[in-house]
Amino acid sequence: MLVLQRGEADIVQTPYGRKGFIQGSEMKKQRESQCTQKTISLLSPLGTIQVRGCENGVHTIQILMDVAPAESRVLQVLLRDVKFGETVSYKRLAEMAGTPRAAQAVGGAMRRNPVPLLIPCHRVISSSGQSGPYMSGKGDHLKQWLLTHERQGREG
Repeated sequence: MLVLQRGEADIVQTPYGRKGFIQGSEMKKQRESQCTQKTISLLSPLGTIQVRGCENGVHTIQILMDVAPAESRVLQVLLRDVKFGETVSYKRLAEMAGTPRAAQAVGGAMRRNPVPLLIPCHRVISSSGQSGPYMSGKGDHLKQWLLTHERQGREG
């Protein structure tokens, strides 16, 4: 199961990097104590989406998806460790996820990534530096655009 959560730091990973803001825990406690929190669960093609918040805003968002444990680990490492404007090879991502001989399995996890807008699989490239396929080859131009956009955003 893969859990994507927005919580303590109020930082959200997007295809364009980590966005959002960080609040001190005291401010967060104050904000939460001043409201009546509610949790709703929504069924989606991705899995169950749980949203917790109040009239002051959203406190957490969790997406609970059925993903194989090895794929979940790869997707979490990608989300956590490969920053905006950076790329990583399939082989290196496999090593980072603790499975150094599983570069092809990493490619499979990228193909089956259920939320490419949240988990930036476009940042995974071949060891030769070629961008490789994106969205089963149908989105190669989009992958190139995203990588160029992030590179320029990081430099500027």
